[in-house]
Formats: sequence, structure tokens, C-alpha cells
Amino acid sequence: MEPRADPARPSPSNPAAWIGRRPHISLLLIAGQRGKLKPCGCSEPQLGGIERLAALVELDRRRAGEGFGALSLGWSLLDVGEAQSETKASLYRAALEVMGFDALVLGTTDLHVPALAQPFLDGRAYDRPAPPANVPLAREDSEDGRPGPGTGALALAADTEPFATFEVRGLTVRALSIVDPEQGPELGDVAEVVLPPGGALQLLTPRPDELWVVSTDVTGAGMGDLSEAVRRLGPAVILDLAGAVGVEHAENVRLADGPLIVTLAEWGKEAGILDLDPLPPEEGGGWSATYHVLPLDASLETRPSLLREKVTALIDVYKRAVRERGYLAAFGTYPDENGIAYVGSARCAVCHPGIYREWLTTPHATALGTLEAKRYHWDPECIRCHVVGFERFPDGRWGRLEGGFLDPERTPHLGGVGCECCHGPGEAHVDSPLDRSLWSEGGPNRRHPGRRGCTICHDIENSFGFAEHYEEEFLPRADHRDVPSDRRVVYADR
Repeated sequence: MEPRADPARPSPSNPAAWIGRRPHISLLLIAGQRGKLKPCGCSEPQLGGIERLAALVELDRRRAGEGFGALSLGWSLLDVGEAQSETKASLYRAALEVMGFDALVLGTTDLHVPALAQPFLDGRAYDRPAPPANVPLAREDSEDGRPGPGTGALALAADTEPFATFEVRGLTVRALSIVDPEQGPELGDVAEVVLPPGGALQLLTPRPDELWVVSTDVTGAGMGDLSEAVRRLGPAVILDLAGAVGVEHAENVRLADGPLIVTLAEWGKEAGILDLDPLPPEEGGGWSATYHVLPLDASLETRPSLLREKVTALIDVYKRAVRERGYLAAFGTYPDENGIAYVGSARCAVCHPGIYREWLTTPHATALGTLEAKRYHWDPECIRCHVVGFERFPDGRWGRLEGGFLDPERTPHLGGVGCECCHGPGEAHVDSPLDRSLWSEGGPNRRHPGRRGCTICHDIENSFGFAEHYEEEFLPRADHRDVPSDRRVVYADR
């Protein structure tokens, strides 16, 4: 597949222009990784990953020296199961500590993960999480009069400030997470206090020597009020995670005229670097800002990096933990509505040898092997797009169907993206090869799987441009109706 630009992300800044600058202060910003540790997918270029991030952190620290700061503004885990989420979140916090991040601000879904939220409740930064605490929610009738959940900024307990604070070269940086009011119901019983965006910011006392960095999921409809509230704070940067209002690149912006609104692509494909330089008194003082959007691409793996090696070692520990703790075995299993088992592609070869031989030449046939080479073949988050018998339900959840792939040792014959990934479980067809009813509408098997069968895995995150070029480019590659067969099979109605 030829490299394609991701239509969902802005064009990055010129890395050469970034590396040549020597700013007074450089703040590295990341957000919205959605729990991704590494680039994932079958198209090029694949962007992202915390190992590449570590290499970029090392470069920026070398460039800015004492003026370097780093801030994570929400990670947001995917559906990988509660136990695995905890392990992955603990790894992420450890990686941030190794990289020397100054603060981690939690996003909406991060609050569901004790490994991320609990240390904040305990007033700790990076050490091991304690058991979950029962922190009451603030309600409309609370003594301090603050409203209940679903209306904006997040604070983890009623007596804590809803922002993080650190200093870089004498500049005080305060970071705050703002949640779209419409996301309130998703928070459920998570232990936090939620304040209205404007009200949350009005509780804060701005000073001229402070810089506010605000991460927000607020959409365009509510952005105006938020921007006005932030403007009252003084120098401020809004990281617009919703993508409703944003700029690709901003240079030489006076923060006094702010707020400066910036964006980052999802899935941790990019990092933002905010260079700050003091303005002379004759120009009114304050700060000028240059914002760079840098892709986390393969170039960050070509040069030596001590930080990257340390993060790689943490990921190796995570891989071992995934297998030793049995996350694949514990992954949710759902009954197949037809009660038909999977048999593996080799059984299909008995009657369809030509198609089977052609399949063996494709990357689909070796999909499990690609994970084995990188030691991710026991990770359910990776396995589900590389084997037979996993399903993505309409609500986005993943599940393993009964009779599908269990693990590389017990069901190696279901490894790879085989015939049954597209055509459905084959047991009944193998037992009754002449029964056409199995292929009728609503039956267990699919003669022509259709677009959805492919885009379950070939989505925007894993396969840039797949949906746009499905009909003319990708579908013909999977069409094997004209593949010669060594054996003639005659179908008849039973």
C-alpha cells in the first residue's frame, strides 16, 4: 500500500524550523493518545507511540535546556478490559516519570481508571496507586453551592484545586481540563467534582507571570464562552481536543492577545511544542508564542536515545505482564448466535486449494506472525485484528465469539486473518458443503462480506485512506472469484 496522508489530521510544522530554534521556554504538549503505546496498523506512515515520544522529549530538552517543560493533558483508554487498563495506565505513568513530565492532567475517561486517578486523590505524583477511595460527588445542594456533575471542569475532590501547577524558568504554568457538558452522563459515579467552565475559571486568581494551559473537549457551540473565560485569565493556551476550533500552526503570537487555540491529532500521532520568548518592555512585555505540530514518525527511531531505551524497557515489562496475568484468556467471550464453530483456513483448502494458496501469499495469512515477531501475540488489544473469531459490535466494543481464537498455543489454526473472518464460521459449510441455505440472507455465512467486514479493522486509525479507496483499490485485492482451482466443486440445492 502506498503511503497516504491522514485526512483527519493537520499538516505538521516544519521540523527543521523547530529544531533550529533556541527558545527561552519550550513546553511539550501531548493529549488524546487513547491508550496507544505504539503505532498500530497496516498503512504507512504509522505515527505515534510513547517510545518515539521519549526520543522527541530528549531532543526538545537538549534544545531548550533549563527552559524545557512537558505536560500530558489526558490519555483516554480504550476498551481493553479493566485489569489490562490498570496495567497499561501504570506503565504510562511510569513512562511519564522516566521522561520527566511536569504534570499529567486527567481527561474524562481517565477518571474511570484508578491507576491514573487514585494517586491524585492521595496527593501523590507517580508512585503506586492505593485502593480506590470513596470520594463523594458535589451536588446542586452542596454547602459550597457548586453544581453537580456534567457541567465542565474536573477536580478530583471537593478540597482540591482543579488544576496542576509547575514552574519552568521562573514562569508558573497552570494546567486545567475542561469537559463538554454533554459528556457529563458518561462520568457515572466516578469520584470527581465537576464545575461549569466559566465558573471554574472564575474561581482562579490569575497573575501576570502565569501561563494557563487548558485542555478541552468543548465543541464549537460552547467554545465562545470558554474562550471569553480564558481570556480573563491573561496569557493562556487552549488545546482543542474536539477539533471544533483550532489552528494548524501559529507563529509569533502575543499571548496577551490570546487565548492561543491549538490542536493535536488523536491517537497520539503528534506532539505540540509551544516555544515562548519574552517580549521587551517597549512592546508591552508578556510573551510571544510559536506553536509547532510535530509528527511522531519513524525518524525518531533512527538516532540514539537513552530515554527511548528506558521506555522500551518499560514496554517489555508490560508485554510480559499481559501474558503472565492472562488478559487474553480473560477477554470477554460472547455466544455466536448461530452456534457454529470455526474450523480454520486449512479446512477450506480441501475444496478451495487455489484460493487458499493465493491467501498464503497475502499479509493476512501471516497476521499473527507479525505480532509474534514483536511479542504482542498474547495481547487481546492487538490479537483481535490478527486472528479468526473476534467481533466489533455496533457500540464499538470488542468481543471474542465462542469457538474462535483462544491463544497461540491452543488454537494456532485460527491465527491470521483467514477465510472465516470474511465469510463466517465454517463448521456447518464443511459438514454440508452443498447446503446453499447457509449462504442465504441472515444465514451464518457470507458470500460477499461487504465493506463493514473490512473496516472493522481497517479503520481511520489503522488504515489511512482505506474507506475512501475501498471500491477501486482494496476490494479488487480481496476478490478471488477468478482464482483457478485444482478441484471442481458443484453446488446443488438440498
